[in-house]
Amino acid sequence: MQKEKIEILRNTLQNVKKPLSIAEISRLSELSRITTARYLDQMYLSGQVKMFEIGKAKKFILSSEQYTHNLYDLSTNFVLILDQNLRVVFINESYLKKIKIFKDNIIGKRIQSLNLDIFSSPEILSLLHEFRGEGVAQHHVTIEINDASHVYSVIIAKISFLTNFLATAIIAQDITEKFKSDEKLHFLASMVSSSEDAIIGIDLHGIIRSWNDGAHKIFGYKNDDVIGKSISLIFPPEKEEEYLDLLYKVMAGELSVLKGTYLLSRNNVDTDISYTISPVTDDNGNIIGLSIIIRDITDLNTIQKALIVSKKKIKILSGITRHDILNQLQALDAFSDLIKPSLVKEPQALEYLRHISTCSNKIRQQIQFTREYEEIGDSVPIWQPLDMVVKAAAIDFLPETIVLNLEITDYELFADPMLMLVFYNLMDNSIRHGIHVTKINISLVEDVSGMAVLVYEDNGIGIPDLLKNQIFEKGYGKNSGLGLFLVREILEITGFEIEETGRENVGARFEITIPARAFRKNRT
Repeated sequence: MQKEKIEILRNTLQNVKKPLSIAEISRLSELSRITTARYLDQMYLSGQVKMFEIGKAKKFILSSEQYTHNLYDLSTNFVLILDQNLRVVFINESYLKKIKIFKDNIIGKRIQSLNLDIFSSPEILSLLHEFRGEGVAQHHVTIEINDASHVYSVIIAKISFLTNFLATAIIAQDITEKFKSDEKLHFLASMVSSSEDAIIGIDLHGIIRSWNDGAHKIFGYKNDDVIGKSISLIFPPEKEEEYLDLLYKVMAGELSVLKGTYLLSRNNVDTDISYTISPVTDDNGNIIGLSIIIRDITDLNTIQKALIVSKKKIKILSGITRHDILNQLQALDAFSDLIKPSLVKEPQALEYLRHISTCSNKIRQQIQFTREYEEIGDSVPIWQPLDMVVKAAAIDFLPETIVLNLEITDYELFADPMLMLVFYNLMDNSIRHGIHVTKINISLVEDVSGMAVLVYEDNGIGIPDLLKNQIFEKGYGKNSGLGLFLVREILEITGFEIEETGRENVGARFEITIPARAFRKNRT
């Protein structure tokens, strides 16, 4: 019925092709004035007719635009229009496509009786109930749809077309992604603002565009004092040209990231500064500025210097203590040798003397261990040619009866300078406990995860499964019980891991897992 009456009105206006009043259209279409006015309202609302006001008279003419091209249907937002009884008089194509429901199943029905995920939601119905019908109300509402939260910007407005027809328009825009983005930006902005580090943004001309509270604390300048000024004001005058040159190299893409330290003198107070400078790019990857993060490391440097002094003192003290203990052991051994001839006829006393000698040797080994262990981690890790390190250990220790096969000639490892001690102790383990070792093979294989595995294996008697974990414990073993413990400690400094994976009666096999950044192909 509704479509038929609208079609009658369309044909009436199309035949006349000039603006007509409601009375004229009612007479030509043979519809009552009330019916004519009501359907003209809907046609005007949907863009099918245009309305002109001539004095107090309202005249209508058929719109030259197609119905599907009207403003509401072109909108990507979701649009719903209700009459005074909250019956749906219009719903746009964008929303129909979303809900996949025919328009005829919606038009003319009360909004409360429909199951429309957005417009029938309790949140929207509550807003409609609170709407007083004046002006425009705008809200942000969160609606649960298919177990997912969506954030909508909702506008509710009263629309008046003719004296006898009032409508309420609801326009909903999905701003979920924008809301999440805004939340993220707010979170990041809060992080930047509250950071103790100075975080400074500059443009390609070296002009400061952002300056956080951390920068204020370190440099003493407030935001208003520096925005729009040159970044050169944060550098020491004697270093200004040097640092600006480095900044422009980062801007030009010659340097990806710039890190360093310098001494800042302000108000006769020296501050140790560390900085990281990195490019800021747009969506196309073009550099549009720089981000400068600066940290006050004065306290850290003070602590580090104190630790160095403390460690030096402890090292001196332990060295003196070791020296004194070794002197006492030497005296003990000398007196034992002197007393030994007088005890030839006293077998029990000689047995006691042997125990004394054994204890003396154990103490000497422990003292030697403390010296070696003290040096672990004492120096910074360095890149070392793996084959040269292994060969150096072998020359000093490996007998000619054992063949050494190396498959590691192209690699360098980033490890503690005491890396050679690792292979020295592994070889010592093979010689002492392998019984009949005649061959040692060392190889390195890169795996798909980006790490590498260094394999040390011999053809000795191997290690029983029950002992595989115990052999790395301090004090375990038939000799000093310190060798493999030292091996693990040295390797762990740069994140290496070692485990024994060999088979008993086949041979010992040690697998050393090396992190991705701790090995590389030899550059020479």
